[in-house]
Amino acid sequence: DIALRVVALPGDKVNYKKGQLYVNGKKVNQSYISSQVKTETGMSIDTGWSINSLSLSKNWPKSQRNIKKVQKNSYFVLADNRIDPVDSRQYGLIKKRQIEGVVKVFFWETKTKINNINHFSRNFFE
Repeated sequence: DIALRVVALPGDKVNYKKGQLYVNGKKVNQSYISSQVKTETGMSIDTGWSINSLSLSKNWPKSQRNIKKVQKNSYFVLADNRIDPVDSRQYGLIKKRQIEGVVKVFFWETKTKINNINHFSRNFFE
């Protein structure tokens, strides 16, 4: 199971234009991961860590970039894992029946540098 952020709901229009992500005609401009939790792997990852930069991803197939309308009981989602995203950019819309719950509490310490969202990747890349 993975946790994903819902970016567009049923009936919303998702569009990709000139490197920007739009939902219902409005540019999505949301930075939601602070600089302290971006990464501690020592890797140089210059992504901007925002939904805007995610829309530039080479991993987002052109066939999925211009979804005219999110279908009934479907959702457009984005992953927080920027190193290897598994989300609507790769797999398209997800169905309501695939959603197992809502994340209300994150289980990592936010006050220390050691435990952050990409902590697992340290051992993977060394």
